Amino acid sequence: MSRYRQMAVFQDIVETGSITKAADRLGLSKSVVSQHLKQLELDLGVTLLTRTTRKQHLTVAGDAFFQQCCLMRTIVDNAWLDAQNQQQVPKGTLTVTASNAIMDYLVIPALADCFRSFPAVKFNLRSDDGKTDLIQEGIDLAIRVGESPSSNLKQRKIGQFRDVLCGHKTLPEGPIELQPYIAHHWQQDKIHHFAMRKADTDLRKVAEPTLSYDFIATHRTNNYHACLGLLKQSVGIGILPEFIFQLHQADLVDLLPHYQLAQSNVYALHAYHGGMPVAVRMALDAIMERLSLLSSS
Repeated sequence: MSRYRQMAVFQDIVETGSITKAADRLGLSKSVVSQHLKQLELDLGVTLLTRTTRKQHLTVAGDAFFQQCCLMRTIVDNAWLDAQNQQQVPKGTLTVTASNAIMDYLVIPALADCFRSFPAVKFNLRSDDGKTDLIQEGIDLAIRVGESPSSNLKQRKIGQFRDVLCGHKTLPEGPIELQPYIAHHWQQDKIHHFAMRKADTDLRKVAEPTLSYDFIATHRTNNYHACLGLLKQSVGIGILPEFIFQLHQADLVDLLPHYQLAQSNVYALHAYHGGMPVAVRMALDAIMERLSLLSSS
């Protein structure tokens, strides 16, 4: 086996977290991958991984070797991409994951506009609010709200938006903290909202520079569709991204019209440590542009 092949197999073992998962990714048997690792350690004369029945850990030598493997793959990938990108025509399957709201209002419109003239690009879109292994599942691009702790992925802040605390126009009058709260699945049982006075607010009418509210979740939803549905049925109050709220102002009202909640940062995550394929780069640019338009509208 060539040294490049040995290093590539080792990198897959580390990135996937086990010999079994690496074998699945490579389309090889577990015994073949295990033998490759054993032969690599014999050739190098050092132990690269220590393994138990449940976990594997890099040795000091293994960690240093893994970093070099990543660098080598980046160089090889860049060489291929440089050659392929000479034609600058996007093609192939583009796999993107995002939460339901981001997918519906940001990703889909951006990709549809961007690739309308490129029929060779096929979309594989996954609406998913949970954690996804981009490398193991072959995902080109993930759009997430909030920074990811993953150290194996490249991430880039591509914009931001604000949530709006809102309710139906027929909601009974009274202190908003006494209204039933419709929580998203990522919110805790106890919810705290801090709002700052908008810059263009008349200070003679609104004196307080900040407001702070605490709520207890009454209802729960696992996607924005359900939250929006409950809000429009006047079941309670909750937050929606501003770009969704603006489309439903015939039914919903901003409960803090002179204040604004904190911005939520949006990040793009990918596993390309060198150059991106043309389609992925175009998709990222289109999504950034779309987010900028939504944030400024």
